[in-house]
Amino acid sequence: MKNHNTQLWKKVQKAIIDAGFPLPKYGADGEPGEETANAMLLLIRAYLDRINSDSPLDDAAMSSKIDARTSLNIGTLLPKVQPTFLQLALLGKKIAAAQNLDYRMISGTRSYEEQNKLYAKGRTTAGPKVTNARGGYSRHNFGIAGDFAVFDKEGQYLDSGNPPLASQIHQAVAEEVKARKINIDWGGDWKSFVDEPHFEYRTGLSTRQLRERVQAGKDIV
Repeated sequence: MKNHNTQLWKKVQKAIIDAGFPLPKYGADGEPGEETANAMLLLIRAYLDRINSDSPLDDAAMSSKIDARTSLNIGTLLPKVQPTFLQLALLGKKIAAAQNLDYRMISGTRSYEEQNKLYAKGRTTAGPKVTNARGGYSRHNFGIAGDFAVFDKEGQYLDSGNPPLASQIHQAVAEEVKARKINIDWGGDWKSFVDEPHFEYRTGLSTRQLRERVQAGKDIV
């Protein structure tokens, strides 16, 4: 039998959810598992990031609710970069909300296999090309990158439904990221394969160096 206070943990989990960090898998079930721990870490890091930052988010942005999909995808990233992507997500939501839209993180860390399946699109499988990176050559494979998308209030995916409007929002988010000097690079600045929904944590390492460090058991951030 587990030795913990179920009712107390339910209260903790409800407070986490009320703070805007969903627990989509198990909810407030009173069990202090991995999902609860990750959400608590996100909440603590968001608070520390805010009080230590030279350009903290304002109260309106910090009170924004993080949707379940964004929360889950941020949780797939390396713990050290999660606060930065949380800040990015909140900024995006604030900017999108001004036009009655929403900004969500739709992809985080991918395995090499998942990356290779995306790479095959438009090459050996049906569909348009969506990436120039094979497995091991995308920063998604190392837990330091995320893709975002714009949605309307009915949940319509505007990156395909209204590309000009989605592009406008991505560009506005990127401009704000740069203005705040957040340690993030934007795929919209790329020359060979412009990828406006893509944001990645800046490490100063090439993908070859990232692979080598991971294989050697070394930190990459």
